[in-house]
Amino acid sequence: MSPRFIRAYAFFDRCLFHFIRLWSLVRDEILWAWTVPEQREQITFQSYEVHSTFLSGGETFEGGLFPWERLAITSPPFPQKGHILVGGCGGGREVAELRKLGYEVTAFEPSPSFAEGSRRLAASLSRVRFAQASYRDLLAAFSGAENLLTPLIRNATFDGMILGWGSFSHVTDITQRRNLLCALRKLYPTAPLLVGFTSIPDIPAGFIDRMRPPMRRILTTFGAPSRAADGDVFTHGSGFTHCFTPKEFRQLASDAGYQIAHANLFPSNQAYALLTQIL
Repeated sequence: MSPRFIRAYAFFDRCLFHFIRLWSLVRDEILWAWTVPEQREQITFQSYEVHSTFLSGGETFEGGLFPWERLAITSPPFPQKGHILVGGCGGGREVAELRKLGYEVTAFEPSPSFAEGSRRLAASLSRVRFAQASYRDLLAAFSGAENLLTPLIRNATFDGMILGWGSFSHVTDITQRRNLLCALRKLYPTAPLLVGFTSIPDIPAGFIDRMRPPMRRILTTFGAPSRAADGDVFTHGSGFTHCFTPKEFRQLASDAGYQIAHANLFPSNQAYALLTQIL
């Protein structure tokens, strides 16, 4: 293979890489700009409908807790017994494992097919309650609205809370993310909160990423109802996702009155933080 061919191939490969990056940027900015949070939620729910691996019998479900989940819930300050609230529980993987460890569980999940799987699982287990609901529904229930989740949390106390694997990254509105953490801390101040999310590195923007601000201004000029933020992406397999930098997540937790007991904020789709109230 000649050096000239290798140089030509390397040049083509770089061009293709930058084209894909540019296409992803344009796709993300347009889709986020022309949708509102409620629409993003529905599209994200639909994106997960094809993932049977998260249902009972699927590979992910049968694999049980991820190592980081097991580490977090078996380490102080997470309670070693009691009542656990699990949001974004998918097909019930975390619920099944928590019951094996002796916890009482109240859980919810918005995606219809996953909710059906979790509902069947809850019916087969003792001391498990389940509702098809979203984090938006949880905030509404906290505010006194009546929905499927309200009877499950009314007068309930929780010893620990889990926002299931990656689910917090699908809360696409920054105000809603802050409100959710603030509400959980105020209502259940002594309950440690385990949050799973997607993390990206704290690095300066490359030349393609520097195109985002002017593109956002153009979309706003054309009447787009929303605007993407740094870290907002869209993928066919997981819908609308916000990827946190470590600095961003630490600031959000602090603003909500939480401190990080321990965490792995290394860039991945399995980043996590175990939060406790700032004393």
